[in-house]
Amino acid sequence: LECLVRVARRVQRARAGRIRLDMDVVLQEKARMLTGKAPGPDGVAAELLHLFDWHTTEIFRQVFERRINSDDDEATEVAWNQSILHALYKGKGSRTLLANWRFISLVPVVQKWYEGALWTVVARRRARAPPPWIYGYIQGRQASDLVHALSWTMLRCAEWHLPLLVASIDVNTAFDCID
Repeated sequence: LECLVRVARRVQRARAGRIRLDMDVVLQEKARMLTGKAPGPDGVAAELLHLFDWHTTEIFRQVFERRINSDDDEATEVAWNQSILHALYKGKGSRTLLANWRFISLVPVVQKWYEGALWTVVARRRARAPPPWIYGYIQGRQASDLVHALSWTMLRCAEWHLPLLVASIDVNTAFDCID
């Protein structure tokens, strides 16, 4: 979770603005919460979230948004950030072998809700930027843009004495025919 928060904050800083957490994302993730599951260490069950009215959900949306946009790592130190790991014996084999135990993690429901909303926000922001390997097929872009970016990167790496590794360049995908 903390890694995901750091990624969202990097995305925020790169775009030089606040990440807006829309109410539709929060409502969508609340609707996805499965009922009938064990509550987390805080004792809150998913059924309780489904009873929240719009105003209570808006308060949670604001808390989630503040947590995403906070530069302070202490803002992530909240009670619903704790989880408990339970070990259950499978019922066969020696109790002294770790392989004969099954571990279940009890995660607070609010943390699951927050994580789902955060994943959705990061995925939506990531989906806006097209992958660089399809630039030749985007209106206003050409495959030569990619070649220029690669040559610029090669120059910078040579200038700063840094290694450069190019995984692959699929020319067949970029052009209809190659002579």
